[in-house]
Amino acid sequence: MPVSRTKISRHLVTEKLEVVTRIMRAYFVVLRTLGRTKAETPEELYGFRAPDVSEIHFYKAGFGRGLWYRLKDGRVLDSLGRPSRRDRISYAMRPPKTVRTAVMVSPAVAKIGKWTKPRKPQRR
Repeated sequence: MPVSRTKISRHLVTEKLEVVTRIMRAYFVVLRTLGRTKAETPEELYGFRAPDVSEIHFYKAGFGRGLWYRLKDGRVLDSLGRPSRRDRISYAMRPPKTVRTAVMVSPAVAKIGKWTKPRKPQRR
């Protein structure tokens, strides 16, 4: 009998969990450092754990770039843990070309917590 879904290797599942855990932890540390949350753990801040995440979206129509977690129960939460729209059509796997091009052309101007200064050309 044919299988309806392809089997996902255990390695890929473990890798996905590690990525989601790291992303949740990174946003939690930034929010904690800026004093935006008093939560003790990322799970306490978001209200879910990494295994609960089915997908991560990086673009939302009408909003732009960002981070949204789609949970296995259908809920969608943003990087701050706030509920967001559930419909899949609002979230694209890749941003439109105009947005992607604009982002790639502009240099990074800020790091977390401090501004970067333009580098001066080195003389030889």
